[in-house]
Amino acid sequence: MDDYLAQFKKMLDCRNLSPHTRDQYASTITQFLDYFDTQLHKDPASFEWGEIRAFFDRLKATKNLSDRTINSDIAHLENFIIYVLHKHWDPTQVPKRKFDKYIPFVPTANYP
Repeated sequence: MDDYLAQFKKMLDCRNLSPHTRDQYASTITQFLDYFDTQLHKDPASFEWGEIRAFFDRLKATKNLSDRTINSDIAHLENFIIYVLHKHWDPTQVPKRKFDKYIPFVPTANYP
């Protein structure tokens, strides 16, 4: 599992992302790899879509994450699957979540 994380971190370095962004990506992928290792006892390269959906359902339930955060984590995992596992990502299998609330527009004093 450490090999997958090392490959992913190397890919993130190639993309020249900020350290904070790299940490966010790595955190999601570390949780994903841990889930496959400790809960499913299988290699992430042999994933099934239902297992990925269950991973995000578990994240939402155990960590009480917002839908925006889950969508961000889905994007992180999508990059991992495409660039490290070299598999096709199917957005119909792991759909992005709809937001219940939107941040309101608050004009500033300099707004015309």
